[in-house]
Amino acid sequence: MTKTNNIRVKDLASELNISTQEIIDLKKKVDIKHKNIIFTLEEVEKIRIEFKKNHKVANTTQKEIEKMTKDLNIIYYGPAGTGKTREAILKVEEFTGENYKITSKEQDEEIAELENRLNFLKNKKRPTKAEKEDISEIPKEIKKLEAYPLVEFTTFHPSYQYQEFIEGITIKEENKKTVYEIKDGIFKKIAQRALDNPAENYTLIIDEINRGNISSIFGEFFTLLENTKRVSSTDNENPESVAITLPYSQEKLSVPDNLYIIGTMNTTDKSISLLDVALRRRFKFILVEPKYDILKNIETLDTSNMLKTINKRLSILKGEDFQIGHSYFIEATTVEDLREIFEYKIIPLLKEYFHGDWESVCAVLNQDYEAINDKGLLIHKFTPDETLFSKNKRIKDKMNKKKVCQLNSNFTIDDLIKVI
Repeated sequence: MTKTNNIRVKDLASELNISTQEIIDLKKKVDIKHKNIIFTLEEVEKIRIEFKKNHKVANTTQKEIEKMTKDLNIIYYGPAGTGKTREAILKVEEFTGENYKITSKEQDEEIAELENRLNFLKNKKRPTKAEKEDISEIPKEIKKLEAYPLVEFTTFHPSYQYQEFIEGITIKEENKKTVYEIKDGIFKKIAQRALDNPAENYTLIIDEINRGNISSIFGEFFTLLENTKRVSSTDNENPESVAITLPYSQEKLSVPDNLYIIGTMNTTDKSISLLDVALRRRFKFILVEPKYDILKNIETLDTSNMLKTINKRLSILKGEDFQIGHSYFIEATTVEDLREIFEYKIIPLLKEYFHGDWESVCAVLNQDYEAINDKGLLIHKFTPDETLFSKNKRIKDKMNKKKVCQLNSNFTIDDLIKVI
């Protein structure tokens, strides 16, 4: 699989906790002669190895060097619509080479079918030669399937719990009796698969990671996310690795270093500065910003410049976390598309951002609030009736200055050009 060349000098310096000048010195030692500030993955690997040599990391295999220098816990953060989940999926494909859509449900169904087939054949009194071969081969197929999927996907929310994520107890009825059963959560399942198959890389994607109570969901495993606490998937053991006894099953479970945790968080919901310090310390945070250059012009409208200008105003009026992502406009090719996007997505979003303050919405869209009329991108929703507050002069004078707006359903490209 093709990997992208996107490792910058400052990112590598941050990863290795050294200065950019030290990176430049290492670059010279491994005979990298170009002056670019971006390295290929092959060049990065050379620099990492040289760094480890200089810092006296002895008896270290190539795979161990990779594990020590890789970021096992990553969070992609940014405003709504910037493609954070897509970035996470691309990273997954880099780690595993697998399609993230392979699900544990599909895996369980295939295993169940094979197990049923195996039990049927074993109970036959006179299996054929081909059936005897199946009896021998099916367990091997089951073992292969138990290594998959390499990728799991979940979404955190305020009511998400440890019992869903790690393990819990479910209640069911069998033969009119109540039976208590231990149910493995998504994290426990993929951690066990990663432990059983050290040659593979596994990834757990957690969408909206900031919406859940991290400490409560991960419980004691939050500490084990650290690289130093993980079980090594290489030949050399990690003396600092930790195993935890699970509360319900009483089984021991560790977190291996071939399990990557990739989270996404929408900064519109919560700023990165408000996150738990422990979470920030254990994850590498990568900002995902709007990609203006991928947007297409529509007629005479420079769509990318329009969005860029809107985001500059939002950054000043509301903060950078409240910008609008490119994905809102990425499929737009006609004026009709833009009408739908503005009516059902952009205007409701801006009203939410500013709590219905139309003066601020007008400022973002570069319209004169005082001069709002029946033309332009935003127009009067209704003209205040003189009789509305006829019994209260103070309120009447105050309300005369307020305007209630709406999107003009007949706006033109020229109206959008005026936003810039």
